[in-house]
Amino acid sequence: MKTKNRETDRLAVRSPLREFARWKVRNTAIERRDLMRNPVPLMPEFQHSVRLLGRRPTTQQFIDTIIKKYGTHILISATLGATENKTEGEEALTMYLAKNKLDRKLVNATQNVEALHQLASSYFIDRDGTMRKLHEIQISTNAIKVTETRTGPLGCSSYDNLDSVSSILLQSPESKINLQGLQVIFPEYLQEKFVQSALSYIMCNGEGEYVCSNNHCICQCADDYPQCNCPITDIQIMENSLLGMSESWASSYKDFENSDEFKSFLKRLPSTHFLPISSVHLLWGSDWDLQARYRLLQSSLEIQRLKIQRTARKLFGLSIRCHHNPNHQMPRE
Repeated sequence: MKTKNRETDRLAVRSPLREFARWKVRNTAIERRDLMRNPVPLMPEFQHSVRLLGRRPTTQQFIDTIIKKYGTHILISATLGATENKTEGEEALTMYLAKNKLDRKLVNATQNVEALHQLASSYFIDRDGTMRKLHEIQISTNAIKVTETRTGPLGCSSYDNLDSVSSILLQSPESKINLQGLQVIFPEYLQEKFVQSALSYIMCNGEGEYVCSNNHCICQCADDYPQCNCPITDIQIMENSLLGMSESWASSYKDFENSDEFKSFLKRLPSTHFLPISSVHLLWGSDWDLQARYRLLQSSLEIQRLKIQRTARKLFGLSIRCHHNPNHQMPRE
């Protein structure tokens, strides 16, 4: 019986690799800072938003018209990919071909293989056209399997070609991003107001004006947000945390009172008459098991006390600009 090796019926047709290293991008909009005279690099919607601001926009106008839509910074330049003189990625096309499934009507099956080689070579010239033809061959003959491979810092699942990258691995340590405030593309008379509005949006959540005086900065709250300087959510979290710590403090004492050592001590006390404090102290000091258990309680309470004090200091610090002061007392021993 004659056997047939299936491995000889398959071969890989692989196109030449295209390797890449560093790619640099830059923003051309900042080269035309005069928005009114050179509007070409900017979106029409953005230009319209700037015109809506007028000459003296308010902080809220800036926030609603510009910042909420376009953010506060723009990309100036970026270096993407490998380090200098070092190639870090590649793009390749591999076809697995089953010779026994080639078009048997052709006199010379080698012509089929050569045609596929030429088709694969055109991958980087016309990627969409090449992949469309290969897909048609794959469906009609079931003789090929096509695999695209992209690796390296720029090898991120989807882009037409390296001249039009739509997906970048920004987490790469070789990716260097340089940002600048959006004010650089505004007319000069709007730049200072934009910076103030951006700070108010970031530092005050858009609920007031961020002002600084004598190295001290606060939010001047708008009428609709009188508590803009008061971090109510953080305060509530800390108050609930302190409440839980107080309950834990009481629970530690309850555990001590329910311990075998303390119950044994109570049994030694007389039930028919009262004892002076000096006698109670003497019995307390002579019970070594009880002393060891009490030291554990003291150690636990000291840790809890320090934690409560730190949290309370943070709570009062956060409440300094609130309309009400928190009411908190340290638990007693």
